[in-house]
Amino acid sequence: MDNRGFDLQIRHNNKIGKFNMALTGNFNWARNKIIRLDENSSTPEWLRRVGKPLGTKFGFVADGFYQNWEEAANAPSPSAGVVAPGFFKYRDINGDGRITRTDDFVSIGRSNMPEIIVLV
Repeated sequence: MDNRGFDLQIRHNNKIGKFNMALTGNFNWARNKIIRLDENSSTPEWLRRVGKPLGTKFGFVADGFYQNWEEAANAPSPSAGVVAPGFFKYRDINGDGRITRTDDFVSIGRSNMPEIIVLV
């Protein structure tokens, strides 16, 4: 894991008569990246975690919703279940006409770990 970042803290103290005032502000920036991980050599490139931040989200890419039964009937075959109007329309990443976890699962979002934190 490669972790990089910095912290900045600014403090101000002031006294006016018997009144004491203190103000502190913090700014933190941090980013990480997986450098080495024992991954199966048959793992598709888009599913590999090396080079991505820890906690990267993987899933199917949604391309809207099925609007009617005709559109649902012509949809790529899901790996489980049925397709009906109102269901998510998932992108067939590898173009094989089927939606499967092994071939159509991709990186869809960033980690929940914030890169920037500001406190005052």
